[in-house]
Amino acid sequence: MSRLSHAGLLAAVAIVLLWLFTGVERSAREHGEVEYYPFLKHAAALQFVFENTAQCGECDLRPWTLMSQQDRDQLAIYCAARHGIGDVGKCYAMLQQKQRPAGVVAAP
Repeated sequence: MSRLSHAGLLAAVAIVLLWLFTGVERSAREHGEVEYYPFLKHAAALQFVFENTAQCGECDLRPWTLMSQQDRDQLAIYCAARHGIGDVGKCYAMLQQKQRPAGVVAAP
């Protein structure tokens, strides 16, 4: 193989690894705005764009009881990729904890 072929093969491998181990969080914000945040996945996956379906643009977190099963399933995929948490209930609790303002303590 020529030197150019080796460089092309190396570039292709790097692109595939980048795709498998990086993701983008699609985050809905107020007034229909959408922001994207890159992150490193906890495991290789073909999916590249993930959405935190518990987060809404004008509130802290959508109440668990108001989330559809499809939204919960998408949240589970997001949590596994972004946070390495396989239990969607534990992930939702972690997201709730992150939403608390500084100095606020959870009720017992």
